[in-house]
Amino acid sequence: MIGFLTSGGKDGVDLFTIEDGRRIARYEIPHDAKLAWPAAEPVWFAYLVADGSVPAGTCRTRLVAVDLLHGVPTSHDVGMCLGSPTWLGQSSIVLAQEYVSGTLGPWVAIDVVTGRIGRAPANSKHWAAIGHTVFYTDGTKGHRSLMALDLERGIARSLTEDLGDVRFMTVEPSSRTVVLTRPPSDVLLYHFDAHRLDRCTIR
Repeated sequence: MIGFLTSGGKDGVDLFTIEDGRRIARYEIPHDAKLAWPAAEPVWFAYLVADGSVPAGTCRTRLVAVDLLHGVPTSHDVGMCLGSPTWLGQSSIVLAQEYVSGTLGPWVAIDVVTGRIGRAPANSKHWAAIGHTVFYTDGTKGHRSLMALDLERGIARSLTEDLGDVRFMTVEPSSRTVVLTRPPSDVLLYHFDAHRLDRCTIR
């Protein structure tokens, strides 16, 4: 098992083994970086940092993704101002919200391997990913529909009609299935390749 540790006020990330505490790698990061902790294979972490090449008072963000096992950084200029990032499960995709005129705007999904970017509305919720496809729910409270954002093509499409009050969502990558729950006891299974929605009720 592998663990991660920041030290010195987030000036670096150490990679070490859980069993004996042996440090096997270290990577230095800017002190003001916004971190997204690892979840993907190979072992990655990512951070967002302000692009110092733009005029004063202008916000533009760079995403730096690091393969910690090899110490190899990959930098992507995302061309916009982003908030703190989150890694989507065991995927290679980082999620952050864009700042537009000082307020939170659309969500931005970035593939750290390819640098491809996709956007989703600010009211999107319940994020998950399989491969290069990001799943989320769109709509208003109590009226959510399942969406798929294809980062390879930059296209978002609706997969279902109104599903009602979705409370939770996850994915099963091996079967390429999206699992959603809604009250009082419904479990919805969306089979991505078959484009089929099944409903189960827990009794």
